Amino acid sequence: MSTLTKVLIVLMAVCSVVASVVFIQYSNTTANYKEAYESELEKAKALQANLSAELATQSALKEALNAQKTNLNAELQGLKDKLDEATKQISECRQSIAMLTNEKVNLQASNASLTTTLGQQTARADQLARQLEERQALVQTQNGQLQEQDTRIKDLVRERDHATEAAQKKDELAVAMENRVKQLEEQIRRAGIVSASETPRPSSSEKIEGRVLDVLIDQNLAQVSVGSASGVEPGMEFILYRNSELVGKLNIAKVDATTSAGTLSDLQLTPQKGDIATTRLTTK
Repeated sequence: MSTLTKVLIVLMAVCSVVASVVFIQYSNTTANYKEAYESELEKAKALQANLSAELATQSALKEALNAQKTNLNAELQGLKDKLDEATKQISECRQSIAMLTNEKVNLQASNASLTTTLGQQTARADQLARQLEERQALVQTQNGQLQEQDTRIKDLVRERDHATEAAQKKDELAVAMENRVKQLEEQIRRAGIVSASETPRPSSSEKIEGRVLDVLIDQNLAQVSVGSASGVEPGMEFILYRNSELVGKLNIAKVDATTSAGTLSDLQLTPQKGDIATTRLTTK
C-alpha cells in the first residue's frame, strides 16, 4: 500500500469522525434530527462518493505515474546505454586521437627526413645538371673535333684515292713501258744487236730500288718491278717500306729481265702494291 493510499484512508476516517461529531451535535440541537441525519447521510454519501471518485482518480494517477515511471526508467536506461556507448566512443576517440598524435609526430619526423633528403637530392640534381652541361659542352667540343677529323679523313681518303689513281696510272705506264721495252728487245734481237739481258749488269754493291707489283699474301709471295737488267740476283734481300714505315723483307727466289719475285719475311705491315723495294735504305 502506498503512502498516498494511506493518507487518503486516514483522511476518510477523519472525515467520518468529523461527520459523526457534527451529526451528533446537530441532532442534539435540532428537533428534526431525522431529516438532519438523512441530510447529513446524503452529504456523507456524497462525500464518500467524492472520496471514491478521488480514490479512483488517485489510482488512475498512480497507474499513470507508474506507467510514466516505467517509461522514465526505460528512457533512463536508454539514456544510460547511450551514455555508456558515448563513453565508449569517447574512449575510442581518445585512443584514435592518441594514435593520430603519434602518427602526426611520425609524419612530422618523416617530413623532416624527406625535407632533408629532398634538399640532398636537389643538391645532387643541381650537381648532375652542372655535370650534364659540362658533358654536353664536352660532347659538343668532341663533336666539333670529330667533324674536323671526319673532314680530315675525307680529305685523306680523297688524297689516298688520288694517290691510288696516280699509282695505278704509274703502274699502267710501267706496264706499258715494260711492253715497250720487250718490243724494243725483240726488235734488237731481230736486228742482231746484243739484248738488254746480255748487257753488263750493275755491281751488286750498288743500290737497287723498285716497286712492289703484286702480292700473294696467302702464299707469302711478292713481285717487284726490277730484275736481272737492274742487277737483281737470286738470294738478294730487298727491304720493303711504305712512306716512313717498315713493311718487311723480300728474299728473291726468281729473277726475270725486268721483274723478280720471292718470299716475304719479318713483316711489320701487310705488303701492298706500290710499296718501295730497295736493297739499301741509304745511298752512297
